[in-house]
Amino acid sequence: MPMRTIIAAVAAGAVLLAPGLLAPGVAAADDPDEFYKVSRSWTLTRVDGERRIVPRTEDGVCEVTCHNEDIMREWRVNDEDLIDDWSRRADGTGIQIKPEFPNRTVKLRITIECERS
Repeated sequence: MPMRTIIAAVAAGAVLLAPGLLAPGVAAADDPDEFYKVSRSWTLTRVDGERRIVPRTEDGVCEVTCHNEDIMREWRVNDEDLIDDWSRRADGTGIQIKPEFPNRTVKLRITIECERS
């Protein structure tokens, strides 16, 4: 078989296979591995009338971020009444929530969905 025919046959085979194959590092729009979720939880409580967040946070803000500077697509909390204020991180990689403290001990759970970059 001449060299030209082999190259044509290989090229034709690649064209037939290409629609079902992806190059490494390339994800289809509906690829489940393109997105992932990150969740964190805190206990909001009062000790001797003082508000406490466990585990301890910086400046009383609960923060959840994506891994490797991936971008956050959406977020949710287990109870919206536990949100006093919130903001998206300036770089788009996560969410910062200042919690509202009820008169009882509760659990705040924040879940974000991230898109791999």
